[in-house]
Amino acid sequence: MITTTSQSHPVDIGNRQRIYASGLAKTENELKEIRRRIEQAASRGGLTSRDERLLEYLRELNVLTIAQVQRLLWPAAQVRTAYKRINDLANLGLVGRVRSLSIELEAWGLTSGIVYTLAAGGRMWLQDEVSDDYVARRLKRDQVIHDLLGAELGVRLTEATLSRGQGWEINLAGERAASFYERDAALPLVRPDALVVVRHWQTPGKAATLPLFVEIDASREAHGRPSSDWGRKVHGYDAVSAGQWQQHPVLSTLGIFPWVLVVTHGAQRLQNLAAAIGKHRRQPVVYQLGQWAELIAAEDVLTAPIWTVINPDGQLASGQPLIPAAKQTE
Repeated sequence: MITTTSQSHPVDIGNRQRIYASGLAKTENELKEIRRRIEQAASRGGLTSRDERLLEYLRELNVLTIAQVQRLLWPAAQVRTAYKRINDLANLGLVGRVRSLSIELEAWGLTSGIVYTLAAGGRMWLQDEVSDDYVARRLKRDQVIHDLLGAELGVRLTEATLSRGQGWEINLAGERAASFYERDAALPLVRPDALVVVRHWQTPGKAATLPLFVEIDASREAHGRPSSDWGRKVHGYDAVSAGQWQQHPVLSTLGIFPWVLVVTHGAQRLQNLAAAIGKHRRQPVVYQLGQWAELIAAEDVLTAPIWTVINPDGQLASGQPLIPAAKQTE
């Protein structure tokens, strides 16, 4: 899980089409050469804490555009500064490049450009044991688009949190760290796209906490059937909230069950999703629903009144913020 403070600041599974990415699967000799180059660079002080944070972001979010990387790690610099440094890391075998998806990104209101993922050297550096099968699945076209939408939400939440100054921090975990497994189960009860925890440390040892499971609803599948993706998701969140969710290594530190933050496309889609959640939900899990277009247009995703809340009693409240505007920086 990545923790970021102002001080630390420097799926569509059915889609079989693969996206070309460089620097991923390698032969044993190639891996040895990558390891040698990385160790040599590290011994000379050629890898920085910002480099490692980039690798951690890619591990959690899977992919990032060059613009997203610049906003996260080089916010005061121009994009070319980020590009030059990432190019050095790519030459070391730490970062891989994914084919640009300009048309798709622009359709979602995102800045087009190079898309990066974690390469073989980056996985070795982070001691990541993800198999090549997992990497291949994550590099399907629709999955990359889906993950970039999740990354954009993560970037906007990070920007909104850090803009509030000292005492604010954001923790971000990707799908693997956010998933909840019952003991000895092969498949998770829930597999969120991310888990985000925003904290405001008002006094030492005391913080106001906003924990959020993140779900990006970018597909066109119908919501209503119990066997639909969303039917299974709602049943899964019910089961986790009613079970031993405190056993999760991240959730155990929270004290409260996270809200489920869902970003979807279109007003009718949001209404259908709200109806499906109301139909399937049996536990008092709170859902916050928002439209992608309103998210992109919002200056501050935390205080923008763009969220429709499904409260524990089933009532809907539209035009809600994630946190009150009055809680902006001191």
